[in-house]
Amino acid sequence: MCREKDWDAGSAKKWLGGDPNEELQADYIKQCVKIFAEHPAVIGNLFFRWQDPLTCWQCGAPDCPAECAWGCIRTDGTPKPGYYALAESYNKYFG
Repeated sequence: MCREKDWDAGSAKKWLGGDPNEELQADYIKQCVKIFAEHPAVIGNLFFRWQDPLTCWQCGAPDCPAECAWGCIRTDGTPKPGYYALAESYNKYFG
């Protein structure tokens, strides 16, 4: 993905068959928190990336689809739908 700057590079599997976007990320977060919260062997979870980085840690390019859009907030600090999905889900299951 870093070299091609495309999620389709290498026949990558996509969440619900679509290109990643902020709304799909929010849906993914909600579904994952639910799975973790309801599984009896899971005692907690950690959301890996709080904020989108300015550049990809692998290739150094800005806006690389491999690593630049996983955060709950954008590089400018504004919340993405995923932020609200995470807060809503944590409050629902752990609040």
